[in-house]
Amino acid sequence: MYNISVLTNTATIGKLIKEMLLGFARVYSFNTSKELFDYLQNNRTDFLILDRTIGKESAKDIIKNIENPPETLLLVSDKYNKKIDGERYAFVLRKPFTSDELKEVLSYIFFKNKYNSNKNSYILLVDDSDISRQIIKSKVSLMGYDILEASNGKDAINVLNEYQKDISLIITDHEMPEITGLEFAKQVRMSGLYKDIPIIMTTSLYEDLALRKKAFSAGINEFLPKPFEDTLLHNAINNFLRISQNFNNRIILIDDLNTRRRAIASIVKSLGFYIFTTNKADKFLNLIEDNEFDLALVDYILEDTTGLELIKKLRKEMSITYPIIIYTAFDNISAKKKLSEIYEAGANDYLLAPFETEELVFKIKTWINYHNLFKDAKNKEKMLKKTLTYDILTEVYNRFNILKKGEEHFSLAKRKNLPFSILYMDIDYFKSINDKYGHDIGDLVLKKFAKTINENIRAEDSFGRIGGEEFLAVLPVTDKKDAFKVAEKLRKAVENITFDEIPKLKITVSIGISSLEKDEEITTFDKLILIADSMLYKAKESGRNRVVSQ
Repeated sequence: MYNISVLTNTATIGKLIKEMLLGFARVYSFNTSKELFDYLQNNRTDFLILDRTIGKESAKDIIKNIENPPETLLLVSDKYNKKIDGERYAFVLRKPFTSDELKEVLSYIFFKNKYNSNKNSYILLVDDSDISRQIIKSKVSLMGYDILEASNGKDAINVLNEYQKDISLIITDHEMPEITGLEFAKQVRMSGLYKDIPIIMTTSLYEDLALRKKAFSAGINEFLPKPFEDTLLHNAINNFLRISQNFNNRIILIDDLNTRRRAIASIVKSLGFYIFTTNKADKFLNLIEDNEFDLALVDYILEDTTGLELIKKLRKEMSITYPIIIYTAFDNISAKKKLSEIYEAGANDYLLAPFETEELVFKIKTWINYHNLFKDAKNKEKMLKKTLTYDILTEVYNRFNILKKGEEHFSLAKRKNLPFSILYMDIDYFKSINDKYGHDIGDLVLKKFAKTINENIRAEDSFGRIGGEEFLAVLPVTDKKDAFKVAEKLRKAVENITFDEIPKLKITVSIGISSLEKDEEITTFDKLILIADSMLYKAKESGRNRVVSQ
């Protein structure tokens, strides 16, 4: 069973969450961040549930103080704005929320993490025939998967309860005593954390269409004839155990018809995508506003609004860019007009209800693939921009961009007759570190040095790598005296850097300062750089690990 740590503003909310998740996970509730930190020192937690603010602290600050923090569900009020907050959470849920909504979110995150983890997971094999189990086990083991066995549905439930987090696929026979494969599947789907585990059912009644319909209604993901060909079994297993390729794709659905909403959700999950469902327009809009999705499915006719109105809000007011599919029933007279309205509202595609499962599957896969390609292109563009802007190793401004920043602030200071300073830095004895410990440790020193300086300079300052072990900090509207204070703070911060890889390794920095005071007769930024460089040389000559100003 999973361990969840909860830190909220009031003990009442923590108690409520504990009651909601009873039997679903172990919940440990805390009143202060100190209590949480003390607990995490000696205990494992799989997940955090945090209010956006706890007293005077923010969830963002609390997470920063946790070494290797687990994924976090953020609880927020209507005032939350993800663009302003700027932090990425596993999911954001607005209060008030229901037990089912909370469980759906946690189930998604736990299931995603399981499929994206590197550790081996198990396939649970359920069959009352020892011979059948042995045959399937030998075939599956050759594929490199580990097997857990159960001879009936009752034992299988017990195995699931014991290995809950580690089972990634179930293969069950249909014809079994006491509990059939169908009844077993229904029990799994009605359960908590493992209701989304893919289930393959094997049966000699493969041609029985009524049974197949019942199987898919019960939550069976794949239906294989018995005896089966090795290729069929291998393909089915590989398809479902490659589910992590899709599982990061999130779909949101609004439909006020419960039976259809559940049916669509079941189909989407069988494809390896995760879906969040609701029948309320305000909940639908809140989920989209607070979280990232890859596709929206919208019913045309809703209880409290229309699908078209929702789509217009998504496109115009919320600037949603991912695909939207709307489904509706048309008559011959209104079809042309409705299609025109649908596309004008911003939908990418439509389905005519009632629609076939194959058509729904095709459209979902097509638009998800399209959106994935779009995201890949945007990510590559972002990476290219980052490469052109930042130093690849240290992730601070590269030479071109830090000098550009300096030029801009120098020109502004000259025009407005404002003070302006720069700090030229050089890591002391860096060559000897490379010679003694190797270039990998040298790179680590550069990265930790840059990270330390970046964390200690002021928000208005800029920092970048000139080359090798030389760095430059640009300090707008800063006179010589204040620049010296900043430099001393940075020098002391570098002295305190530690390296877990080599505990005895210590580094220091020498810093040269040059400043443009009011009415200063320095005409170019290059001249300011030369002065800072000469001050750095003096700092080196006078013993290193010191700051020298002009």
